[in-house]
Amino acid sequence: MRTREFIFEYDRAREQQRIQTAYDKRIDQDPEFTWERLEQLDPTPQQKYVPRLAQWWLNGSDILDLADDLDPALYYYFQLGIKKKLRPEHRDLNKFSSPDDFLEAMDQYDLEKIFQTDLDKRGAEKQLIRTPEIRVVQILDEDNMRHWAKGTKWCTGGDSEYDFGQNYTTGSLYVIIPGPALKKKLHKPTDPKYPEVKFQYWWTNSRFEIANELDQPPSPADLDVLRPYLIPIFGEKHKNILWDLDPNDKLISTALLGTHGSEYIHFIKNLSDEKLIPVIAQAPHLARYLKNPTKEILLALVEKSPRVLAFIPNPDQELLIKVAQKDRSFLSWYPTSNEQVLQAIVKVYPEQIAWIKNPSDDVQQIAVSKNSGVLRYIKNPSPAARQIAAGRKSK
Repeated sequence: MRTREFIFEYDRAREQQRIQTAYDKRIDQDPEFTWERLEQLDPTPQQKYVPRLAQWWLNGSDILDLADDLDPALYYYFQLGIKKKLRPEHRDLNKFSSPDDFLEAMDQYDLEKIFQTDLDKRGAEKQLIRTPEIRVVQILDEDNMRHWAKGTKWCTGGDSEYDFGQNYTTGSLYVIIPGPALKKKLHKPTDPKYPEVKFQYWWTNSRFEIANELDQPPSPADLDVLRPYLIPIFGEKHKNILWDLDPNDKLISTALLGTHGSEYIHFIKNLSDEKLIPVIAQAPHLARYLKNPTKEILLALVEKSPRVLAFIPNPDQELLIKVAQKDRSFLSWYPTSNEQVLQAIVKVYPEQIAWIKNPSDDVQQIAVSKNSGVLRYIKNPSPAARQIAAGRKSK
Protein backbone atom coordinates (compact mmCIF):
# COMPACT_ATOMS: atom_id res chain seq x y z
CA MET A 1 0.00 0.00 0.00
CA ARG A 2 1.41 3.40 -1.04
CA THR A 3 1.92 5.89 1.74
CA ARG A 4 0.07 9.12 1.07
CA GLU A 5 1.45 12.45 2.13
CA PHE A 6 -0.46 13.90 5.04
CA ILE A 7 -1.38 17.55 4.49
CA PHE A 8 -1.77 19.48 7.73
CA GLU A 9 -4.90 21.59 7.91
CA TYR A 10 -4.86 24.28 10.54
CA ASP A 11 -8.09 25.10 12.34
CA ARG A 12 -8.03 28.02 14.78
CA ALA A 13 -11.00 26.84 16.85
CA ARG A 14 -9.47 23.39 17.23
CA GLU A 15 -6.09 24.84 18.15
CA GLN A 16 -7.56 27.18 20.75
CA GLN A 17 -9.55 24.34 22.27
CA ARG A 18 -6.38 22.25 22.49
CA ILE A 19 -4.55 24.85 24.60
CA GLN A 20 -7.56 26.47 26.28
CA THR A 21 -6.51 25.92 29.91
CA ALA A 22 -2.99 27.24 29.40
CA TYR A 23 -4.32 30.01 27.14
CA ASP A 24 -6.61 31.39 29.86
CA LYS A 25 -3.64 31.81 32.21
CA ARG A 26 -1.22 33.18 29.61
CA ILE A 27 -3.49 35.79 28.04
CA ASP A 28 -3.52 37.83 31.26
CA GLN A 29 0.27 38.06 31.06
CA ASP A 30 0.30 39.13 27.40
CA PRO A 31 -3.01 40.86 26.55
CA GLU A 32 -1.56 42.01 23.21
CA PHE A 33 -1.86 38.46 21.92
CA THR A 34 -4.40 37.64 19.21
CA TRP A 35 -4.65 34.62 16.96
CA GLU A 36 -4.56 36.94 13.96
CA ARG A 37 -1.14 38.26 15.01
CA LEU A 38 0.18 34.76 15.47
CA GLU A 39 -1.15 33.63 12.10
CA GLN A 40 0.47 36.61 10.38
CA LEU A 41 3.87 35.30 11.43
CA ASP A 42 3.32 31.98 9.65
CA PRO A 43 4.51 32.10 6.00
CA THR A 44 3.07 28.67 5.10
CA PRO A 45 -0.15 28.45 3.06
CA GLN A 46 -1.60 25.88 5.48
CA GLN A 47 -0.56 27.82 8.62
CA LYS A 48 1.22 24.67 9.77
CA TYR A 49 3.70 26.54 11.98
CA VAL A 50 0.99 28.12 14.15
CA PRO A 51 0.81 25.30 16.76
CA ARG A 52 4.55 25.55 17.43
CA LEU A 53 4.36 29.37 17.57
CA ALA A 54 1.46 29.06 20.00
CA GLN A 55 3.54 26.78 22.20
CA TRP A 56 6.42 29.23 22.24
CA TRP A 57 3.95 31.92 23.26
CA LEU A 58 2.55 29.71 26.02
CA ASN A 59 6.11 29.11 27.22
CA GLY A 60 6.63 32.84 27.81
CA SER A 61 7.55 34.56 24.53
CA ASP A 62 5.32 37.63 24.17
CA ILE A 63 3.60 38.04 20.81
CA LEU A 64 5.41 41.29 19.95
CA ASP A 65 8.77 39.69 20.72
CA LEU A 66 7.90 36.77 18.48
CA ALA A 67 7.05 39.19 15.68
CA ASP A 68 10.33 41.09 16.08
CA ASP A 69 12.50 37.97 16.41
CA LEU A 70 10.97 35.70 13.78
CA ASP A 71 10.43 38.08 10.89
CA PRO A 72 12.02 37.32 8.41
CA ALA A 73 13.82 34.24 9.82
CA LEU A 74 10.66 32.13 9.72
CA TYR A 75 10.09 33.07 6.08
CA TYR A 76 13.58 31.90 5.11
CA TYR A 77 13.11 28.71 7.11
CA PHE A 78 10.04 28.00 5.00
CA GLN A 79 11.95 28.78 1.81
CA LEU A 80 14.82 26.53 2.83
CA GLY A 81 12.32 23.70 3.21
CA ILE A 82 10.94 24.33 -0.27
CA LYS A 83 14.48 24.27 -1.70
CA LYS A 84 15.20 21.08 0.31
CA LYS A 85 18.16 22.82 1.95
CA LEU A 86 17.21 22.13 5.58
CA ARG A 87 19.40 19.72 7.49
CA PRO A 88 17.55 16.60 8.73
CA GLU A 89 17.67 17.73 12.36
CA HIS A 90 16.06 21.07 11.41
CA ARG A 91 13.19 19.87 9.20
CA ASP A 92 10.60 19.76 11.97
CA LEU A 93 9.88 23.12 13.58
CA ASN A 94 8.32 21.29 16.54
CA LYS A 95 11.76 20.04 17.59
CA PHE A 96 12.84 23.58 18.50
CA SER A 97 11.95 24.16 22.15
CA SER A 98 12.16 27.95 21.92
CA PRO A 99 12.61 30.83 19.47
CA ASP A 100 16.24 31.11 20.61
CA ASP A 101 16.92 27.49 19.63
CA PHE A 102 15.30 28.12 16.28
CA LEU A 103 17.31 31.30 15.60
CA GLU A 104 20.56 29.57 16.60
CA ALA A 105 19.82 26.91 14.01
CA MET A 106 19.08 29.52 11.35
CA ASP A 107 22.45 31.15 12.03
CA GLN A 108 24.06 27.96 10.67
CA TYR A 109 22.82 28.71 7.15
CA ASP A 110 24.54 31.05 4.70
CA LEU A 111 21.31 32.55 3.39
CA GLU A 112 23.02 34.94 0.99
CA LYS A 113 24.84 32.06 -0.68
CA ILE A 114 21.79 29.78 -0.76
CA PHE A 115 19.35 32.33 -2.12
CA GLN A 116 21.88 34.44 -4.03
CA THR A 117 20.02 37.09 -6.08
CA ASP A 118 16.60 36.36 -4.63
CA LEU A 119 17.72 37.01 -1.06
CA ASP A 120 16.42 40.35 0.02
CA LYS A 121 18.99 42.54 1.72
CA ARG A 122 16.53 43.67 4.29
CA GLY A 123 18.85 45.89 6.27
CA ALA A 124 18.10 47.36 9.69
CA GLU A 125 14.67 48.45 10.86
CA LYS A 126 12.66 49.01 14.00
CA GLN A 127 9.09 47.78 14.16
CA LEU A 128 6.89 50.31 15.95
CA ILE A 129 3.63 48.41 15.70
CA ARG A 130 2.37 45.22 14.11
CA THR A 131 -1.28 44.32 14.43
CA PRO A 132 -3.77 42.68 12.06
CA GLU A 133 -4.87 46.22 11.11
CA ILE A 134 -1.56 47.95 10.48
CA ARG A 135 2.21 47.66 10.58
CA VAL A 136 4.61 50.60 10.99
CA VAL A 137 8.36 50.21 10.54
CA GLN A 138 11.10 52.76 11.10
CA ILE A 139 13.78 52.45 8.43
CA LEU A 140 17.30 52.54 9.83
CA ASP A 141 19.63 52.08 6.87
CA GLU A 142 19.88 52.21 3.09
CA ASP A 143 19.29 48.49 2.47
CA ASN A 144 16.06 48.65 4.43
CA MET A 145 15.06 51.84 2.63
CA ARG A 146 15.39 50.10 -0.74
CA HIS A 147 13.79 46.90 0.57
CA TRP A 148 10.55 48.67 1.45
CA ALA A 149 10.58 50.78 -1.72
CA LYS A 150 10.25 47.69 -3.91
CA GLY A 151 6.94 47.62 -5.70
CA THR A 152 6.51 51.39 -5.36
CA LYS A 153 7.45 54.54 -7.25
CA TRP A 154 9.14 56.02 -4.19
CA CYS A 155 12.25 58.01 -4.91
CA THR A 156 14.05 55.95 -2.26
CA GLY A 157 13.99 52.72 -4.30
CA GLY A 158 15.65 51.10 -7.30
CA ASP A 159 18.56 53.03 -8.76
CA SER A 160 17.70 56.14 -6.81
CA GLU A 161 20.56 58.48 -6.02
CA TYR A 162 19.17 59.08 -2.55
CA ASP A 163 21.78 58.35 0.08
CA PHE A 164 20.31 57.33 3.41
CA GLY A 165 23.20 58.78 5.41
CA GLN A 166 22.96 62.14 3.68
CA ASN A 167 19.21 62.49 3.28
CA TYR A 168 17.54 60.69 6.17
CA THR A 169 19.74 60.47 9.24
CA THR A 170 18.69 64.04 10.11
CA GLY A 171 15.06 62.94 10.28
CA SER A 172 12.97 59.82 10.49
CA LEU A 173 11.77 57.59 7.66
CA TYR A 174 8.90 55.13 8.07
CA VAL A 175 6.84 52.70 6.03
CA ILE A 176 3.16 52.14 6.80
CA ILE A 177 1.62 48.84 5.67
CA PRO A 178 -2.14 48.44 6.15
CA GLY A 179 -3.52 44.99 6.95
CA PRO A 180 -6.08 43.24 4.70
CA ALA A 181 -9.14 44.62 6.50
CA LEU A 182 -7.81 48.18 6.52
CA LYS A 183 -6.89 48.03 2.83
CA LYS A 184 -10.55 47.57 1.99
CA LYS A 185 -11.19 51.05 3.40
CA LEU A 186 -8.37 52.68 1.43
CA HIS A 187 -7.95 53.56 -2.24
CA LYS A 188 -7.83 50.78 -4.82
CA PRO A 189 -4.48 50.47 -6.66
CA THR A 190 -4.68 52.17 -10.05
CA ASP A 191 -1.46 50.87 -11.62
CA PRO A 192 -1.01 47.09 -12.08
CA LYS A 193 2.77 47.56 -11.74
CA TYR A 194 2.23 48.77 -8.18
CA PRO A 195 -0.58 46.65 -6.72
CA GLU A 196 0.37 46.89 -3.03
CA VAL A 197 -1.13 49.72 -0.99
CA LYS A 198 1.44 51.17 1.38
CA PHE A 199 2.71 54.56 2.48
CA GLN A 200 6.05 56.20 3.20
CA TYR A 201 6.32 58.91 5.84
CA TRP A 202 9.32 61.14 6.45
CA TRP A 203 9.92 64.08 8.73
CA THR A 204 12.40 66.45 10.24
CA ASN A 205 11.62 69.10 12.82
CA SER A 206 10.27 71.54 10.24
CA ARG A 207 9.02 69.42 7.34
CA PHE A 208 7.21 66.20 6.53
CA GLU A 209 6.22 64.20 3.49
CA ILE A 210 3.79 61.31 3.15
CA ALA A 211 3.17 59.40 -0.07
CA ASN A 212 1.31 56.34 -1.31
CA GLU A 213 2.81 53.59 -3.46
CA LEU A 214 2.68 55.85 -6.54
CA ASP A 215 4.68 58.52 -4.67
CA GLN A 216 1.61 60.77 -4.53
CA PRO A 217 0.15 62.50 -1.48
CA PRO A 218 -2.60 60.35 0.04
CA SER A 219 -6.16 61.51 -0.40
CA PRO A 220 -7.92 63.15 2.56
CA ALA A 221 -10.15 60.05 2.68
CA ASP A 222 -7.14 57.73 3.02
CA LEU A 223 -5.65 59.94 5.69
CA ASP A 224 -8.89 59.87 7.67
CA VAL A 225 -8.70 56.05 7.66
CA LEU A 226 -5.05 55.96 8.74
CA ARG A 227 -5.08 58.81 11.25
CA PRO A 228 -6.59 56.95 14.27
CA TYR A 229 -3.89 54.26 13.98
CA LEU A 230 -1.00 56.67 13.49
CA ILE A 231 -1.75 59.46 15.96
CA PRO A 232 -0.66 57.27 18.94
CA ILE A 233 2.65 56.61 17.18
CA PHE A 234 3.51 59.99 15.67
CA GLY A 235 1.27 62.51 17.39
CA GLU A 236 3.70 63.32 20.19
CA LYS A 237 6.91 62.69 18.27
CA HIS A 238 6.23 65.11 15.44
CA LYS A 239 3.69 67.87 15.86
CA ASN A 240 2.23 68.69 12.47
CA ILE A 241 -1.10 69.03 10.73
CA LEU A 242 -1.23 65.32 9.86
CA TRP A 243 -1.80 64.32 13.45
CA ASP A 244 -3.22 67.48 15.03
CA LEU A 245 -6.98 67.47 14.50
CA ASP A 246 -7.30 71.10 15.63
CA PRO A 247 -4.08 72.81 14.52
CA ASN A 248 -3.31 76.24 15.89
CA ASP A 249 -2.52 79.23 13.69
CA LYS A 250 1.23 78.84 14.09
CA LEU A 251 1.13 75.19 13.01
CA ILE A 252 -0.99 76.06 9.98
CA SER A 253 1.32 78.91 8.99
CA THR A 254 4.43 76.73 9.30
CA ALA A 255 2.91 74.10 7.02
CA LEU A 256 1.28 76.31 4.41
CA LEU A 257 4.20 78.69 4.00
CA GLY A 258 6.59 75.81 3.39
CA THR A 259 7.69 74.39 0.06
CA HIS A 260 4.80 71.92 -0.11
CA GLY A 261 2.09 74.26 1.13
CA SER A 262 -0.40 73.40 -1.60
CA GLU A 263 -0.10 69.70 -0.74
CA TYR A 264 -0.31 70.24 3.00
CA ILE A 265 -3.58 72.13 2.80
CA HIS A 266 -5.43 68.91 1.96
CA PHE A 267 -4.23 67.35 5.20
CA ILE A 268 -5.62 70.01 7.52
CA LYS A 269 -8.73 68.75 9.23
CA ASN A 270 -11.63 71.24 9.28
CA LEU A 271 -9.57 74.15 7.95
CA SER A 272 -11.77 77.25 8.12
CA ASP A 273 -11.50 80.39 6.02
CA GLU A 274 -10.77 82.33 9.21
CA LYS A 275 -7.63 80.25 9.86
CA LEU A 276 -6.54 80.34 6.23
CA ILE A 277 -6.98 84.08 5.58
CA PRO A 278 -4.00 85.30 7.68
CA VAL A 279 -1.63 83.15 5.62
CA ILE A 280 -2.85 84.26 2.18
CA ALA A 281 -1.09 87.63 2.20
CA GLN A 282 2.26 85.79 2.33
CA ALA A 283 1.20 83.00 -0.08
CA PRO A 284 -1.46 84.41 -2.45
CA HIS A 285 -1.95 81.10 -4.30
CA LEU A 286 -3.67 79.70 -1.20
CA ALA A 287 -6.66 81.94 -1.93
CA ARG A 288 -7.96 79.30 -4.33
CA TYR A 289 -8.75 77.09 -1.32
CA LEU A 290 -11.13 79.54 0.36
CA LYS A 291 -14.53 77.96 0.81
CA ASN A 292 -17.00 80.79 1.36
CA PRO A 293 -15.17 84.13 1.42
CA THR A 294 -17.35 87.22 1.80
CA LYS A 295 -16.95 90.24 -0.43
CA GLU A 296 -15.52 92.21 2.48
CA ILE A 297 -12.89 89.53 3.09
CA LEU A 298 -11.83 89.48 -0.56
CA LEU A 299 -11.57 93.25 -0.67
CA ALA A 300 -9.40 93.19 2.43
CA LEU A 301 -7.17 90.48 0.95
CA VAL A 302 -6.51 92.28 -2.34
CA GLU A 303 -5.88 95.48 -0.41
CA LYS A 304 -2.96 93.76 1.35
CA SER A 305 -1.76 91.73 -1.65
CA PRO A 306 -3.27 92.62 -5.04
CA ARG A 307 -2.06 89.45 -6.74
CA VAL A 308 -4.36 87.37 -4.59
CA LEU A 309 -6.89 88.25 -7.28
CA ALA A 310 -5.25 85.80 -9.73
CA PHE A 311 -6.34 82.91 -7.49
CA ILE A 312 -9.92 83.98 -6.79
CA PRO A 313 -12.41 82.21 -9.08
CA ASN A 314 -14.87 84.51 -10.86
CA PRO A 315 -14.05 87.81 -9.11
CA ASP A 316 -16.72 90.46 -9.52
CA GLN A 317 -16.21 93.76 -11.33
CA GLU A 318 -15.77 95.84 -8.17
CA LEU A 319 -12.91 93.63 -7.06
CA LEU A 320 -11.27 93.76 -10.47
CA ILE A 321 -11.44 97.54 -10.59
CA LYS A 322 -10.05 97.90 -7.07
CA VAL A 323 -6.99 95.82 -7.94
CA ALA A 324 -6.59 97.34 -11.41
CA GLN A 325 -6.34 100.84 -9.96
CA LYS A 326 -3.93 99.68 -7.24
CA ASP A 327 -1.34 97.80 -9.32
CA ARG A 328 0.28 99.58 -12.28
CA SER A 329 1.32 96.23 -13.80
CA PHE A 330 -2.17 94.70 -13.46
CA LEU A 331 -2.76 93.79 -17.12
CA SER A 332 0.63 92.07 -17.38
CA TRP A 333 -0.49 89.34 -14.96
CA TYR A 334 -4.28 89.49 -15.21
CA PRO A 335 -5.52 89.82 -18.84
CA THR A 336 -9.15 90.88 -19.04
CA SER A 337 -11.57 92.12 -21.68
CA ASN A 338 -13.97 93.72 -19.22
CA GLU A 339 -14.60 97.19 -20.66
CA GLN A 340 -15.34 98.88 -17.34
CA VAL A 341 -12.14 97.49 -15.83
CA LEU A 342 -10.05 98.61 -18.80
CA GLN A 343 -11.49 102.10 -18.61
CA ALA A 344 -10.85 102.23 -14.88
CA ILE A 345 -7.21 101.19 -15.14
CA VAL A 346 -6.20 103.59 -17.97
CA LYS A 347 -7.69 106.46 -15.95
CA VAL A 348 -5.01 105.81 -13.35
CA TYR A 349 -2.27 104.15 -15.42
CA PRO A 350 -2.75 105.19 -19.06
CA GLU A 351 0.43 103.37 -20.12
CA GLN A 352 -1.35 100.09 -19.35
CA ILE A 353 -3.04 100.45 -22.75
CA ALA A 354 0.10 98.82 -24.15
CA TRP A 355 -1.24 95.50 -22.78
CA ILE A 356 -4.64 95.87 -24.48
CA LYS A 357 -4.75 94.20 -27.89
CA ASN A 358 -7.69 96.05 -29.44
CA PRO A 359 -8.73 98.83 -27.06
CA SER A 360 -12.14 100.36 -27.62
CA ASP A 361 -12.51 103.98 -28.72
CA ASP A 362 -13.57 104.96 -25.20
CA VAL A 363 -10.52 103.30 -23.62
CA GLN A 364 -8.24 105.00 -26.16
CA GLN A 365 -9.73 108.41 -25.49
CA ILE A 366 -9.44 108.06 -21.72
CA ALA A 367 -5.81 106.93 -21.96
CA VAL A 368 -4.57 109.65 -24.36
CA SER A 369 -6.50 112.33 -22.44
CA LYS A 370 -4.35 111.41 -19.43
CA ASN A 371 -1.09 111.00 -21.37
CA SER A 372 -0.86 111.77 -25.08
CA GLY A 373 2.39 109.82 -25.28
CA VAL A 374 0.58 106.48 -24.96
CA LEU A 375 -0.77 106.93 -28.50
CA ARG A 376 2.34 105.13 -29.74
CA TYR A 377 1.22 101.99 -27.91
CA ILE A 378 -2.04 101.82 -29.86
CA LYS A 379 -1.75 99.81 -33.09
CA ASN A 380 -4.74 101.40 -34.82
CA PRO A 381 -5.65 104.56 -32.90
CA SER A 382 -9.13 105.95 -33.51
CA PRO A 383 -9.61 109.44 -35.04
CA ALA A 384 -10.98 110.69 -31.71
CA ALA A 385 -7.91 109.44 -29.87
CA ARG A 386 -5.59 111.06 -32.45
CA GLN A 387 -7.46 114.33 -32.11
CA ILE A 388 -7.27 114.31 -28.30
CA ALA A 389 -3.57 113.51 -28.41
CA ALA A 390 -2.88 116.27 -30.97
CA GLY A 391 -4.81 118.76 -28.88
CA ARG A 392 -2.78 117.92 -25.77
CA LYS A 393 0.50 118.26 -27.69
CA SER A 394 -0.43 121.70 -28.96
CA LYS A 395 -0.94 123.03 -25.48
